[in-house]
Amino acid sequence: MTRLLSFLSLCCLVLNLLGCGKSDPDAVRETTTAFLAASNTGDRAAFIGHMTQAAQAKMDSPEGKAFNINAKSATLYTVGKPVIAESAAEVPVSSKDVKGNPIEGMVKLNREDGVWRVWSMTISLPQTGMPINLDFEHPETFSGEMIKAMGAKP
Repeated sequence: MTRLLSFLSLCCLVLNLLGCGKSDPDAVRETTTAFLAASNTGDRAAFIGHMTQAAQAKMDSPEGKAFNINAKSATLYTVGKPVIAESAAEVPVSSKDVKGNPIEGMVKLNREDGVWRVWSMTISLPQTGMPINLDFEHPETFSGEMIKAMGAKP
């Protein structure tokens, strides 16, 4: 019995040292928080570093490079409770624009090699209430999403 308890304790220690002791909701929230913090500080390298491998590759394309992180509009945000389904997660986020208008959004993540990474973010613009989807794996769609959000047809 003592050997079994020692073995189980050792297993728990190893899992915690490897980072496997974190629950998925905690890991998803941490990734989402770090992703938004990088955006708010204008740290493009860290912002992209929290994305999926496919999104990271696409953010180096001309369309991806055109995506500008504007730290001047940084505001406080709230990260909600993640909804996780196997290797995909969605996290509601809320914030306020510089005028105090509410902004609601959803950060979407996939698990890659055991790490949660962002692939998309949906934001409802306060000016129109229209949602825009920023699919970082397909930055060529950004312009159409912005036009749609402003009430025009792409």
